Amino acid sequence: MITIYNMFHVFADGLSGLLKGLEEMGKEGMEMKFTKNHMILGEGNFVLSVSEGYWSSEHVSFYYLFRMENGKFVEHWDVIEPILPPEEWKNTNGKLIYVTTIYFLFLISFELS
Repeated sequence: MITIYNMFHVFADGLSGLLKGLEEMGKEGMEMKFTKNHMILGEGNFVLSVSEGYWSSEHVSFYYLFRMENGKFVEHWDVIEPILPPEEWKNTNGKLIYVTTIYFLFLISFELS
C-alpha cells in the first residue's frame, strides 16, 4: 500500500497538503477550471497531462507530470503558464504544439538523475 504522495508545488506534500491547498484557494476565490484536454501521454511509470483552462480569470496551460507506483499516483510536478492572445504570439506554433518533445525531455532528465 502506498501512502506517500509527493508534490513539487506550492502545496505541502501528501494528500492532506493537496486538500488543504485547494481549500485555501477556494477561500481566496481562486478558481482552477479546465476547458480542454490536449493530450495524455504515458510511458513506463510516467503520465503527462496537457490541458488548458483558467487560473482565476487568466487563460493558462496546465502541464502535469505524474509518477505512478503500483497503479497509484505517488508524485506529481506541474507547470501552469499564461497563454497569450494569438496577436501577441512570436510565432504560429502556439503554446501547446511541441508537447511530445517536452515530455521526452522530462523522461530523459529523470533517467539521467
